[in-house]
Amino acid sequence: THNPPTHLPKTHLPTYPALPCDFRVRPLPVSSAPSAHLPVEPLGNRPALDGVRALAIAPVLLYHSAFPQVFQSGRAGVDLFFVLSGFLITNLLIEEWNRLGTVEIGRFYARRALRLAPAMLCVLAFVWGAALAQGGLGTTPAAMARFTLLVLTYTNNWASALHSTSVPAPLGHFWSLAVEEQFYLVWPWLLVVAFRSRISLRALLIILLMSTAAFSMWRTVLWEVNHDPFRGVFGTDTRATGLLIGSSIAVARHLGMRTSRGFAAILVGAGMVLYVLIIPKPYDLEGWFMLGGLQPVELAACMMIIGLTASSSVPFASVLESPVFLWLGRRSYALYLWNWPLSLLARATLPQAPLLSSVLGILCTFAAAELSFRYLERPVLRLRATVAARHSQPALLATA
Repeated sequence: THNPPTHLPKTHLPTYPALPCDFRVRPLPVSSAPSAHLPVEPLGNRPALDGVRALAIAPVLLYHSAFPQVFQSGRAGVDLFFVLSGFLITNLLIEEWNRLGTVEIGRFYARRALRLAPAMLCVLAFVWGAALAQGGLGTTPAAMARFTLLVLTYTNNWASALHSTSVPAPLGHFWSLAVEEQFYLVWPWLLVVAFRSRISLRALLIILLMSTAAFSMWRTVLWEVNHDPFRGVFGTDTRATGLLIGSSIAVARHLGMRTSRGFAAILVGAGMVLYVLIIPKPYDLEGWFMLGGLQPVELAACMMIIGLTASSSVPFASVLESPVFLWLGRRSYALYLWNWPLSLLARATLPQAPLLSSVLGILCTFAAAELSFRYLERPVLRLRATVAARHSQPALLATA
């Protein structure tokens, strides 16, 4: 058990029970927080960001389930997820530091586990049952067992990037979760080190932007040297650019980034148009992705997120806050987890009816996502809300 230092004002010290995983960075006075001299209104609940999640998941569903030839760039939705996730998580960490003078990293990882693990374990159990019932769905129990271990340890993306083991088809989509969690295994610690070293937010923003450019160049160099698209598509280092860009937006927000309502509307509208125009483009790994294909997606994500968060109200936000967008966005995690294995199962069940199997896969995905959200994810979110209220930490309600 770690006793809080007695020299801090009690108003800045949260009360919480001792947990085995509750390792914390030693608190500093709140006045030492990097942006204490530049107060920024907490982000709070922004329903329009759920609408951005809907924009991210929709092309992924279409690519997986129905029309991969038409929506060849549907996988670009994953990059929109990366940018949004980097923004939300970094903003949450900065707000916690500003409020408490510390970041409770152990509690951060516990919240991540509560958010991700229940639905992921449920999908893994379903995939195993379906694979055994359907004769493997193109894989073997031994391969499934090896890869499941990689999925549970969030290292499975490197199996694809380095060709170290065969990737069972029903589990192939877990690579993006691995990229995110490897990033968040390191990023909170680096952020705390930067704050404790009194690195200014302006300097931190410059470091993040330079790192983004470096990783983008590294992805191109790897292609020029190895001509291996899988290394660029699935490597954590080569896919970190979206997460870094999202983190940069969060830091810029805490530097006081604001814009007029009219310019925010232009940013959001132009970002949505650019993103929609990208989706039908051919997803040629050699000519498009490896040589700069991600930048338009990341630019569109930047424009939407900045416009939606740098102004108090934006006209286009009402579109993203419509019931359909909110339904898709709030269930985007479950939709992503269930869509790919259910699509494969539908094709295996109706191999001679591709259109019918596509429709069946999408309908089953919607049903499974609704059940997961209502009876699995939402109860866990209520638990997180209870914990947050008990410890007076409203920022814990933010998800990525």
